[in-house]
Amino acid sequence: SRCNESFEVCPTYPSLMVVPRSSSDKLLKDTAKFRSKGRIPVLTWFDHSSGCSISRCAQPRVGLGSNSSEQDELHIRNVRIAGGEEQRRLVIIDCRSEIAAGANSLKGKGTENILNYHNCKLLFSDIANIHAVRHSLYLLRAAVVSTDDDANWWREIHRTGWIGHIASILSAALRAACYVKQRQYSVLVHCSDGWDRTAQVVSLAQILIDPYYRTMEGFAVLIEKDWIGFGHKFKDRLGKSHEGSPVFHQFLDCVWQLTEQFPDKFQFNERFLKHISTHCQTNWFSTFICNSDKERKERMMTMKAANTSGSGSEINKHRYTSARELPIWSLLLANRAIYSNPRYNQEREMNPEKLKKMFLPIPSVKVLQIWTGMYLKYDESLIGHIFRRSEQRAAHDLPSLPSERNTIMWEPDNWSTTCHDCGNNFTWYIRRHHCRACGRLFCHRCSSQNMALPQLELHTPVRVCERCADSQGKVVGQGFRTKAATQQRSRKNTWWN
Repeated sequence: SRCNESFEVCPTYPSLMVVPRSSSDKLLKDTAKFRSKGRIPVLTWFDHSSGCSISRCAQPRVGLGSNSSEQDELHIRNVRIAGGEEQRRLVIIDCRSEIAAGANSLKGKGTENILNYHNCKLLFSDIANIHAVRHSLYLLRAAVVSTDDDANWWREIHRTGWIGHIASILSAALRAACYVKQRQYSVLVHCSDGWDRTAQVVSLAQILIDPYYRTMEGFAVLIEKDWIGFGHKFKDRLGKSHEGSPVFHQFLDCVWQLTEQFPDKFQFNERFLKHISTHCQTNWFSTFICNSDKERKERMMTMKAANTSGSGSEINKHRYTSARELPIWSLLLANRAIYSNPRYNQEREMNPEKLKKMFLPIPSVKVLQIWTGMYLKYDESLIGHIFRRSEQRAAHDLPSLPSERNTIMWEPDNWSTTCHDCGNNFTWYIRRHHCRACGRLFCHRCSSQNMALPQLELHTPVRVCERCADSQGKVVGQGFRTKAATQQRSRKNTWWN
């Protein structure tokens, strides 16, 4: 339907919505009055072989008076029988707890009175809201930074509740996928406004059901469709206000859990997910900087007007903005070799027999893990292991590993009080400087060399220490010391000893 082409029906939905043919534009507009934010039930996935579908929406405006809407009931009936079977059943999955849904009735909203919806059943999933998720990640970060005692590690992780939140999301997605694929039900998912928990559940359910969404292109389509197109509030959720919450990052964590349980089912690897998680907060790409399609189109119109008819100052004002118009997929899909999973076999996964099946993850806290590559990537024990391994390979004249060549972990400033080379104490006039080639801390005198590091994509000369300058050569700068002279300098007080 194109009834939302001017975003009058629902400002946070896409301009083009997929709905049953039997639902007229007038019916959709009347239904929007009964749904929170005008977010009516619309299709997000359809199985042509069985006629089952996955749809999404926001909570109804039921209130304390148990209000109802004949238009909403008729539209949901059309969604239920969209596959052609009058007796097909529909399960409505409310991502909230029953208590939370009931509390929303005090605000004039709530959940469906299932007696008004023929051949439908209502289930609750008890997924935490954005405020609980934000607090949980805060506790997780605090536990990662402050917990040095291994004996208390799992107790502190349990206190954060993060793994429990991941388990509840995966459980809801698994339930939705099983109803569609095994019991031949259609599924309608909603939470409060339908742009946070709903996006998590329907996206993960499609990943479990459809192998296309486990490819790089398919995963990009999934995020563009169910997160960007359906109005996940990236601008607000990635901000620092009370609306901020790591909902999208939590979804990526769930996907990582699936890749750990089924390492040969996904075309992409962990680095693919980590780079998406990183760049959704850098504002380098246009993908994650608005709350809805309407905002994106208004932003594009403003930029075009400034670039075509504006003054020179206005053009300069928007120059940085226009440089960020490329989507993140232009980077990721152009570097497929870096993000490819060597264990994935596309012919096997796309086999017609495979399309009829779904894989069943275990959404239990006993099985789920902490995403070490994300939350512990700056942990002292892991970084020390990386540096020690690099030193051992260098001592035996072995080539560095690919991960060591492409990733440099910077030593935190508070880890060392002395220069790694000469051993002088750092003071207010003897400052700390990082070597761009090894990441260690040196004084100005011991890191006075400059050289390009093409293996790190640093093609202009940058600051390096004398050891790295000696070993890699081609130094640009003054005061170059010979390797023999450098080896005579003190190598004591290394930061891991």
